[in-house]
Order: sequence, then structure tokens, then C-alpha cells
Amino acid sequence: MKRTDWLLETRKMRFEEAYISYKRGNLTQGEAALLLCLCDRTFRCYLNRYDEGGLDALRDKRLVQVSHRRAPVDDLYLKETYMPAFNAEFMQSPAEEVCFWPWIGGQLADILCECHERVVSHDNCVSFEGLKLQIPADRHRCHYVKTRITVLRYPNRQKAIMHDPRKLATYNLSSREMKLSDIVIA
Repeated sequence: MKRTDWLLETRKMRFEEAYISYKRGNLTQGEAALLLCLCDRTFRCYLNRYDEGGLDALRDKRLVQVSHRRAPVDDLYLKETYMPAFNAEFMQSPAEEVCFWPWIGGQLADILCECHERVVSHDNCVSFEGLKLQIPADRHRCHYVKTRITVLRYPNRQKAIMHDPRKLATYNLSSREMKLSDIVIA
């Protein structure tokens, strides 16, 4: 049961109880209105509606009306005229039956890896997942202390350290540096 239906049924039951007490003389019109958390005028409107049409007349008319803001839609026109014309104009059959092409753009693992940014500590190491990854010396810089670098984690759990476009080192699962001949990224 929807919440609006539940509220409507509850309102009907409470109104019926208040109406019966009002008709018997146990409650005044103001007391019955207070019991329903309504003002006197609204309660009188409910009384008039109830006398004219019973409990069904208390139904909120806004719930069954179509919004005036909604644009009118002719479903028959859409299904029979517009959609076939649209499909005829824009639907194209594939030029070839092959739907997969071979990847020619380099290492796919370099694209699918996770990137984490870190700052190099004073011992020229980077902390990552509880491991210390030491950056090897190279001919471009003697150290990378306080430098922002990127740690890459590949799908096969290998790690690599990059400084801008250059890959500084690659590490295996036990955080040992791998030489270029040992690197297999799959």
C-alpha cells in the first residue's frame, strides 16, 4: 500500500469517528476539528463533502488529477509514426561483422592501474600499503626528497613509481625492485 493511500484511509477512519461523535453531540464542531488537526472551516468543508458524496468524496482530488505541467503525449503517434521514422533515418547496419578490434595502444596495464600520489620522505623512500619503496638513484637527480611522485598499482599487484612521465622503478609483490628484464606486466 502506498503511503498516500494509507494516509487517505487513516484520514477517512479518523473523520468517520469524529463525525459520529459530532452527530451524537459528544463533540462540538471545533473539538472535532481539533481532534483531526484541522481548522473549523476545513472541518465544515469535509462535512459538506461527506454529506454530498460519502467517504469517497473526502478523497484528495489532487492525487488523481494529471499534472497541468506535464505535456500531453500521444502514445499512438509515438509508436506508429515517430519511432519508425526515427529508426529508419538513424539506424545503420554495421559496415563489418567484426565488433572487436585488437588493442594497438601500448601496455593496457598502464591504463588500468590504480594511481596514488605520495611525497618522498627524507630517506628517499615512499610509504605505500605498509611497505617502504626505495627510489633508486639515477642520472637525472641524486634524490627525490619532498617530491610528489605517483605510485602505480597494476592489476597483477606489482607496483611502480613515476615522477611525471618517467617511470623510476618497478617493484614485485615483496617490494623488491625489479630490473627491466624481470618486468612482466599482464
